[in-house]
Amino acid sequence: MSIQKKTTKAGTVRWVARWRDPSGREHSKSFDTRRAAKEYESEVTRARKIGDFQPAEVEKITVRELFEKWLYHRPLRATSLTVYQNTLKNQLGPLADWPAQQVTTADVIEWSNQLQTSRPWLGKHDKGISFTGARNSMRHLRSAYNHGIAQGLLATNPVKIPPAPSHVEPDTIPTLEEIQAVIECVRRGGAQRISHKDGKKYVTRYGPSPEVADMMVTALLTGMRISELAGLIVREIDLDTGVIRVRKQLGKERPRRRVDLKTASSRRDIPIADELRPILQARVNARGGDDYVFTNSAGGPLYNGPVSVRVKRAAEHTGAIRVHFHALRHYFASSLITGGVPIQDVAAVLGHKSPALTLSVYTHVIAGSRDRVSAAISSTIGSGIIAGSRGLRVVGGGA
Repeated sequence: MSIQKKTTKAGTVRWVARWRDPSGREHSKSFDTRRAAKEYESEVTRARKIGDFQPAEVEKITVRELFEKWLYHRPLRATSLTVYQNTLKNQLGPLADWPAQQVTTADVIEWSNQLQTSRPWLGKHDKGISFTGARNSMRHLRSAYNHGIAQGLLATNPVKIPPAPSHVEPDTIPTLEEIQAVIECVRRGGAQRISHKDGKKYVTRYGPSPEVADMMVTALLTGMRISELAGLIVREIDLDTGVIRVRKQLGKERPRRRVDLKTASSRRDIPIADELRPILQARVNARGGDDYVFTNSAGGPLYNGPVSVRVKRAAEHTGAIRVHFHALRHYFASSLITGGVPIQDVAAVLGHKSPALTLSVYTHVIAGSRDRVSAAISSTIGSGIIAGSRGLRVVGGGA
């Protein structure tokens, strides 16, 4: 960095401070006195040492521009690109036009809360997104800020993501009766269907949907994710050996197509329960190997979004609001755990990368099975000890 004396055409003396940013680009700022220029030089030098120096051009970068720099700086899978573009287009809202370096942690928290209540920039009828959806948007924004810091555009990251519940609370898992009620409502129809057009609200009723009902039963008896069910094809159902081979999932980008699973551990074989066999048999009869198992009226795959909304409306209609597609997966997993299935087997059928992950997610469910374990101890080992059983003895005097 240097300070130079400059005389203008009018004869005025100016003192110019010059410096280069990390990219090598030169910047300058002029002052009336050498002292002011020196003070600015000291300020810039100090700021650059602690990492909060920003040239004037960088100070103007908006959150949208920062997000785009992060989004397009490396190749992405089509599915990931679609997800990030959705955050850019639909979730940032007014925050997108803010200068990135002026955003505070409080601003980010307020934005996250707004996402979960309503997004007025999308229309007055918007009801917001879930806690998980808002948290994912925060994760994307945090990554964009981290990229900006790595590029020397910013000094700090205002996005502080609150810890998410790492486990499933037993109270959030619906009962089998609630699940059956929602499945029956979906199968026969009748739940309210709400839409808006030209500022008016229209209420109709959903018709019968045996396809979605069968999809729910399959989720309940396999623990498969909705994207895996939507992408399931006929050849992946092996009724002879009695397994479903989970190999792909339905992507989110248009046109919809099958894409790779998110992780290698998601690739798995799931046993077909006896109760599920007739449903799958009816779904694969007279169909080609590459046909989708669960289809719309045109023979294409059922999309995650509309299916989830239909189930949500049926859950509201029956008063079983805890029922949604992922809750079916939780019910499946908790039933296996409380039924005594080894945790490593539960992890494998769920597609978890390790039993440790399954333990962390379902720790409260496992804790809830302690009474069953205690009863088993009392009825087997304990009863023998209390009765003075001679069946327990030390062999060879060892401890």
